[in-house]
Amino acid sequence: MPQSFTRITADDVEYYLLVELFDQGKGGFDLTVCNGDHVWRETVDSLTVESMAKTADMSVTEFADQTSRALTGQTTSQDNFVFQAKPKGTNLQFSWKMHVSNGVKFQLGSLTLAKVSEGVQVIKNMFDLAVDQMVQLRHLEKSVTAKEELETDLFEKFAAVLNDKKNKIRQLQERDNNETLHLANRNKGKSKGKAIRQDDSGDDTDIEKLDTEDSPVPEPVRGRKKQPMSLSTPPSQALLLDNEDEEIGPTVKRRRRRKPTKSPAPKLILPKVPSVRKTPSSSSGESLTSTRSRLRQRSSDRSPPDAEDLMAEM
Repeated sequence: MPQSFTRITADDVEYYLLVELFDQGKGGFDLTVCNGDHVWRETVDSLTVESMAKTADMSVTEFADQTSRALTGQTTSQDNFVFQAKPKGTNLQFSWKMHVSNGVKFQLGSLTLAKVSEGVQVIKNMFDLAVDQMVQLRHLEKSVTAKEELETDLFEKFAAVLNDKKNKIRQLQERDNNETLHLANRNKGKSKGKAIRQDDSGDDTDIEKLDTEDSPVPEPVRGRKKQPMSLSTPPSQALLLDNEDEEIGPTVKRRRRRKPTKSPAPKLILPKVPSVRKTPSSSSGESLTSTRSRLRQRSSDRSPPDAEDLMAEM
C-alpha cells in the first residue's frame, strides 16, 4: 500500500506521521514520527497487531480498521481520535486513543519508537512525499474540473436535444389532432347525408306500404275437400256433390293493420233438376228428392254431408 503522510497534534505539539500499511493494517505497518528536529521509527508485524487487538478486546479486522483511520487521517465525521507522545530518553512513547463520549477515552494501541540517526534523510523523504501528494492533488482537482465541465456540456446538449424532441412531439400531436378532427367532421357530414337519404327512402317505403295496404288481398278458397266417389253412388248424386265442392267464396278487401272481418258462410246452391212424374217405377226419384231436402237442411246448419251418410240414406 502506498505511504500516507499526515499531521497530528499531541500534547500541544505538532508531529508528522509517515505510515505504510500492510494488508490494510492486518499484516502490520511501518510508523515514522517527526517533530521537525528528531525522527522516531518503529515497524509492527502481524503478531503485534493480534496482541494489540486482544488487549483492546477487539477483532483483528476491527482493530486494523480503527488504527489505519487514526494514523492515516482518513477519518469520518463520527471518528474522534486522541494522540499522546512522550519522549523517554532517545525513544518516544507514542499511543493513540479513541474518544468515545464525555471524557471517556478508549486506548487502541501504544508503541515505543526508537530514534533514527539519519533523521535528515527521513525528513527529506517526507518532503518529497508531500510534494508528490500535492502534485497528485492538483491533477485530481484538474480532473474534477474537467469532469464538471464535461457534465455541464453534456447536460446542455441533452437539454437542447430534449427540447427539440418535445417540439417535434408537440407538432406531431397537433397534426394528429387536426387530422382526427378533419376525419370526424367528414364522417359527421357523411352520416348526415346518409340519414337524409334514409329519410327520403323511408318516405318512399311508407308510400309503397300504404299502396300495398290499400290493394285488395284475395281470400283463400274456402270449402271442404272432395270426398272420393264411391262405386255405389249414383251418377246424379256424384254430380251434385261435385257442384257443391267447387263453390268458391267471394274475395274480401282487407288492410294489413286491421283484423280480417268474418265473411258469411257461402250458401250451398243446388242445380235445378226437371221434375219427374211419379210412376210406379220411379221410386228412386222420390229417394233423390228426399235426399236433396236433407242436403238443404244440413247446408243451412253449415255441416257438410258425409258420403257414408248419403249411402245409408239411399
